[in-house]
Amino acid sequence: MFRWHMLWMTGRGQTVVTVGDSGTIRHSSDAGGNWFARSSGTNFDLLDVDCIALTNCWAVGESGTILKSTDTGATWSPVNSDTNEPLRDVEFANPGVGWIVGDRGTILHTTDGGDSWSPQPNVSVEPFYGLSFVDASNGWVAGNSSPAKVMEYDGVTGDLV
Repeated sequence: MFRWHMLWMTGRGQTVVTVGDSGTIRHSSDAGGNWFARSSGTNFDLLDVDCIALTNCWAVGESGTILKSTDTGATWSPVNSDTNEPLRDVEFANPGVGWIVGDRGTILHTTDGGDSWSPQPNVSVEPFYGLSFVDASNGWVAGNSSPAKVMEYDGVTGDLV
């Protein structure tokens, strides 16, 4: 069974990018009327995608996979993550500042548009599954515990509270 992990649309709702199993990326420029396979260069499952400024997109997945596109998902290039952990969610607050979360408490941060990623202080051995940021300094990460764990993240200090 094939799984699509994320669907992303531009603000105008015309360009759609999806990622999925075995490095699959699909791209549509007509709101899903026609779909085209895009080469990801990986066979690892891709778990999330985020696009910002109508051109820049990032996809993340298994084995520390990070991919970047500067043409709204038409072509993709690998970016070094310095981790082998599954990366489960990516979000950008603006074209320069973004975060990725993954297993074993992995949090990665960029301030250069996703060209390089820095690990943030590890405060958990549990996986993080999602994140959301309201601006370049303040956001939340969600992890797996009972009950579900949601922590506020200060993107300036790197503190989780």
